[in-house]
Amino acid sequence: MPPLAPPVPVPRVKGVIPSRLALAWALAGWLSMSGTSQAGDQPPPVPPMPIDRVLQSLPADNPAQALRVASEQIGAGSLEFSGVPIDPGLLRELSAPPDHEPLTRHIRETLGRPIDVDDFIYWLDDVIAARQAGRGDEVWSIPSGRARAAGLLIHPDEVF
Repeated sequence: MPPLAPPVPVPRVKGVIPSRLALAWALAGWLSMSGTSQAGDQPPPVPPMPIDRVLQSLPADNPAQALRVASEQIGAGSLEFSGVPIDPGLLRELSAPPDHEPLTRHIRETLGRPIDVDDFIYWLDDVIAARQAGRGDEVWSIPSGRARAAGLLIHPDEVF
């Protein structure tokens, strides 16, 4: 039987970081320097959109008419609802369901989301009010999770 080869030594890096305390001080210094250099470069946070359950710009009696009026007043800014881009053309399409199709069904099938139509119209009204108050160039977006938490999207079990 042949003799076993001696083990190969593993090279070790010594002297790079003398102690954990020095590492902690170096990390703290780097974090404090990087935080101060970027703090002045960031814009102040944008306040949230004011919301209420009062229609200020849209008619309250007819949802189809409210969507038509919203298509005229929404403007050309970026608007996204649960991943679906909303523009004036889409709102006009939503306001005119095909013959004998309920408006709610038409809206849900067109957007592919289980939307609570009344709350959707309240949200559009709040976006229009915010844009008229001088925040027209902002991007308005509400993701699905927040839309569901706010009642804009309903649970699929409640659809049927």
